[in-house]
Amino acid sequence: MNCSSDCAPEGGKYFNSTRKDEPISEELKEQIARAGELNPPILIDPALAFEYRVPAAGLGYWNSKRTEETPVPPRSAISPAEITKYLPTVALIDVTENENGGIELFSRLAGAEIERVFGMMSRQDLRKRLPPEIFARWQVIFRALWVAKAPLRITSRIAYEEKSYLYIECLFAPLTNSETNSITSLVFAEFRMDS
Repeated sequence: MNCSSDCAPEGGKYFNSTRKDEPISEELKEQIARAGELNPPILIDPALAFEYRVPAAGLGYWNSKRTEETPVPPRSAISPAEITKYLPTVALIDVTENENGGIELFSRLAGAEIERVFGMMSRQDLRKRLPPEIFARWQVIFRALWVAKAPLRITSRIAYEEKSYLYIECLFAPLTNSETNSITSLVFAEFRMDS
């Protein structure tokens, strides 16, 4: 699918959602509750009720890479040439479960819009790059993705570097990769200022 045209489905309906009517595991419910208790709270939405165009387009793109044989697409299926229009808002982050059951994050790619808000992230170990309190917030999100094994809608006020005037809505969608105990998260993010 070429996303140079808008991949967002018509009329706000998000086709091929993997989570609309599926039950949510207790572990995912725990992560959703934990995220909601953070300051500022993070909303983790497995129903994928997107309000912003960019993450909705990301869901369309991710769905276009799925098949019956590969319900979670491989990282190799993602082609920057197909999503040129969205590259400033795209990130690819490897999510690895360590020997203690914690989550480690390595940013393979972060678009210009994402780096404008969070600073240089491409090709970096995010535990070393982000302040501990921000890394801890991100671990909650990525643990939810790890548990869900399906796309999630994430929205929150930005807690990084006094940028609380910004809201973010993102698609976090899993991709398989060749590493053991690891997935890659495809992120499509859209930022908006307080109105």
